[in-house]
Amino acid sequence: VVAHCLRFIGNISYSTGDSGSAQRHFRESLEIMKEIDNSLGQAFALNNLGALELDNLNLGEARSKFTAAIEIFRDMGEYWAIPKALGNIGTTYSMEGEYERGSEITRASLETARNPNLEYEGNAWDIANGLLSLSWYYRHIESDLERSVKMLDEVLEICVGEDDIGNTITNVHLQMARVRIDQEKFD
Repeated sequence: VVAHCLRFIGNISYSTGDSGSAQRHFRESLEIMKEIDNSLGQAFALNNLGALELDNLNLGEARSKFTAAIEIFRDMGEYWAIPKALGNIGTTYSMEGEYERGSEITRASLETARNPNLEYEGNAWDIANGLLSLSWYYRHIESDLERSVKMLDEVLEICVGEDDIGNTITNVHLQMARVRIDQEKFD
């Protein structure tokens, strides 16, 4: 219970911008999870630490932590947790300028979240997150504004009726407005 509380406190610290506190709590949670041999808890703590590394632009370290988390999730059959970590790995490559590889991995995360033939079919947030990443890629890297809009439209469709991702709807409308400005379409 203590390790879960520490990770929860780390998430709160992370969401309020206190990365030092978040990192301390995630590390403490990870150590306790190792001591009590809780693999799933270790994977979540690694994923959280990977997000911090990503924010701090330590991209190799972030990728290492996300990969370790994915390995644990796969070993445990916790397929529902894989798409977000996989999408984050795609983001690390894109941030390093390997846009094709980043896009490929982000697409794989989206396919993993959407594929009903897998043992896990992703939740709305996994799919929306992948589509948002692809929308950014199409807009900024390929300058394909129509495909960017298509991704954003799909995110909006997913968000309808999803109470827990209401902030995503606001973000999508903001991104859509930016693309429309780029297209010089002012409806």
